Amino acid sequence: MITEFKQYLEEYVYDKIWSELSEKDKKIVYGISQVPSGKIKDIREKLGLSSNEFTPYKRRLVRKGVIGDDSGYARLALPLFDKFVKENYIK
Repeated sequence: MITEFKQYLEEYVYDKIWSELSEKDKKIVYGISQVPSGKIKDIREKLGLSSNEFTPYKRRLVRKGVIGDDSGYARLALPLFDKFVKENYIK
């Protein structure tokens, strides 16, 4: 059942979301998936971005519903999306 659910999400939802993200959006989402703490400071350090560079992308991803924004933290808002991102992000 979970495998079917995951396949459905990937084919009908995540592929579309991913295809509509810019390369920089994808980099930010990938960085979020790589930092277990979800601390924005840690994510920015991992990606080598200043607050001014990171913030506009974070806001846009929050508006799109891709990430959740808790004060000082960012997390992927979609179930199993972290695995999808790790499998599909090309560095």
